[in-house]
Amino acid sequence: MITIIADPHNYCSADAVSGTSGLEGDARGGLRPYQIPPLQDALCAKGPQDYVGVRQAIRRALDDGKSLTLHVTSRLLLHWLEDFIGYSGVEWVPVAPERDYRRIFGSDPPALFTPEVLLAANIATINVPPPGVAVDAAGWVLGERLHPLWSAPQASSNHLSELSTWVVSPGASIAPALYPLVQDCLTKWAAAMPAYGALHAGSLGADVTNLIRSAALRHYPAAWRQAHGLHHLPVASFALHRELWVQALRELGPPIEHYWREQVAEREPDQAWLQAALAAMSGWSHAELRMIEAVILRDPALLNAALVQTLRQKFGALHGAAVTLDELEQLVPPPQPAQPQADWSDQQWLTWATQAYMPYFAWTVRTQQPCAAQAAYALCYADWLAQRYPHWLTAVGSPLITSQFTLMRDLLVAQPDAVVVWLVADGLTWWQGKILRESCQQHGLHPQRYEPAVALLPSITSISKRALVTGILAPEEVHGTLAQAAQEKLTRVGVRGFVSYHEQEVLAAVRSSAPPQCVIWLANELDRQAHEQITFTDDMVVRAIIERFGQTLAKLRDRCIERGHPFHALIGSDHGSTLLPATAPTRRMPTATREVIDVWEDSPEPRSSNHTSARAAQVSADQHLQIEEDAWYHLDRLRYQLAHAYLIPRGYAAVGRRPTGWTHGGLTPEETIVPLMHLTPEPLVMHNLRLALSGRLQPQREGMLVLLLTNPNPAPLDHLVVRIADLQPVAIERIEANGRHETTLTYPARPLDGAELALPWTLDGQVLGVTHHQQGAARIAVRRLQSDTSMDDMFG
Repeated sequence: MITIIADPHNYCSADAVSGTSGLEGDARGGLRPYQIPPLQDALCAKGPQDYVGVRQAIRRALDDGKSLTLHVTSRLLLHWLEDFIGYSGVEWVPVAPERDYRRIFGSDPPALFTPEVLLAANIATINVPPPGVAVDAAGWVLGERLHPLWSAPQASSNHLSELSTWVVSPGASIAPALYPLVQDCLTKWAAAMPAYGALHAGSLGADVTNLIRSAALRHYPAAWRQAHGLHHLPVASFALHRELWVQALRELGPPIEHYWREQVAEREPDQAWLQAALAAMSGWSHAELRMIEAVILRDPALLNAALVQTLRQKFGALHGAAVTLDELEQLVPPPQPAQPQADWSDQQWLTWATQAYMPYFAWTVRTQQPCAAQAAYALCYADWLAQRYPHWLTAVGSPLITSQFTLMRDLLVAQPDAVVVWLVADGLTWWQGKILRESCQQHGLHPQRYEPAVALLPSITSISKRALVTGILAPEEVHGTLAQAAQEKLTRVGVRGFVSYHEQEVLAAVRSSAPPQCVIWLANELDRQAHEQITFTDDMVVRAIIERFGQTLAKLRDRCIERGHPFHALIGSDHGSTLLPATAPTRRMPTATREVIDVWEDSPEPRSSNHTSARAAQVSADQHLQIEEDAWYHLDRLRYQLAHAYLIPRGYAAVGRRPTGWTHGGLTPEETIVPLMHLTPEPLVMHNLRLALSGRLQPQREGMLVLLLTNPNPAPLDHLVVRIADLQPVAIERIEANGRHETTLTYPARPLDGAELALPWTLDGQVLGVTHHQQGAARIAVRRLQSDTSMDDMFG
């Protein structure tokens, strides 16, 4: 193929055509687009003196079937070569960009459109504007070549935001030859919006970054802005993705941090200083957040719930700030728990312990506060538990952890083809249970039940975990491992089961062609970590363990669904744990007692996994036991249905030796209250409670109404408040799953019209922490006939 580039104005010099080679487009108006091969391989013909040589070169190329490119800049020579136009095997490529401009825009190109600009824009392939639509030529060309944003006829805040986003995005580049068109557009837009005037074609990326910085740091002092080249810039209104703000301020991180260090050094921060600093800060710099965190950690008294809310509003969109903000929120002093009352119900005690005491305990440990008040609350609970616990051993519906075994059986009775994966997480505390629930929800496992339960006493693995996985107490001496006991119990109740301490074995069991009905996964990682830890047990190491649980449960769910099996996940624990205060005493082992050895059982060499309980002692001979009654809880073998009697120190104290990290075995809330969860792939379907109001009223007489609430759901409702007309609200602590609650209300004496009275009502409560609301109206009959002899009653 012979290609003759007809370029009488010498537009296609090496510089002019840089970057335009190989561009393709359809022929328009009989003209071909510029498909110009690299000129370094072209034979240049600049005058008539080249005529003979050119003709000979063309002849040889045609005869030999070789390719040849000729770049001809002489008008006379082009005239002599016109006989090759249309010649077979010869392609004639005329270079006339100004003619293409006239074809597209209907006028001669202005001075702005030099031949170099026209060639750089590859003008021949630009689309023709729609008929009857007036366009700016520079904007239209840039809109075709760079991005449609450049063809916008008017400036606006939204346009500036979108254009800035494009400029700093990866891959956005502008050929220098197009700078005149870019500058022309910016200048026109600046007439309507001065912020565009701060942008220049040759430094567009840097200018956009500075304009974003100017907007973000607009409240910083003028001297600081001037020192960093921002004071002269207008303050634009941007709507940008958060990453663009952060990216623009990243290089200014060190000077921003230096500025705030100087501010802290000049004046001791107080609440007024914090409010002024937050008003000036951008909220898009990690350096700003680090300085706020440092100020608060130096003086925690500055922190309160309102300040945390302000920090979330300021830094909430900053990537990675959530962890810091959550940690700061945990330092906010929680409300002082109410003093427990002796006549509270079991549910009231557990609600107080989980919602009032646990946050207070966590704050005390995190911030290393004096623990006298917290210890007093824990002692109240422990005294109550020691007295109340024996009653639960023979009661139906007690809050003991043994109820989870019953739930597992009920699920398999309802769905015999289901697979129940039961994660028994040794040492899973109440606060860690919340983290695990959130992790499971993020992985598509939805809570159906989430409630506190009480560990078996003493709260040690060998007793409490055995009871959890078998559903029964062991009042006699038992032999064999916990895993063996769990497997034997599943076999005894007719459940195909599999028990393992190892994640991979659990996954393999569920992947098998005939998966078990119940897979018990005995996981000891959390308890092991707690025994070595001296800080609060919700740090990144603990969270990584919990996240692994959530990920593995999601994998198990997927395997079951793939094979068509309904999936249920149960999560339970045998005990929580506590961190003894630095002032906690260490008590000597009383006479006739011995150490309690707890076993994890998941090591190839079991003895290496043993550890001594620092919170309990086993009684070897009751008749020789001599203790101070107010210093110990004596768990009698018969009363507490144990194989041996045990001693638990009253209050925070160690037995025999002080533990290095967290420990368990005592009666405090954090040691004995654990979460029990039931999760499924499907979200909980919540049905309305059934509210029935019965009774009959008489005008001008006080009446009695009976309120009956029925919960048809598999989850309990907590903290219910029922409001009926203008009567006194009815507060109900909890209605159990598939449970009911009945109470009476007094209706005051007042005039009543008609034979029926409509009483509007509302019901508000919580299901697994989610707000539930209902409303409706009840109709009550009004008795009209009145007499001193109660004639109505005589006739029914």
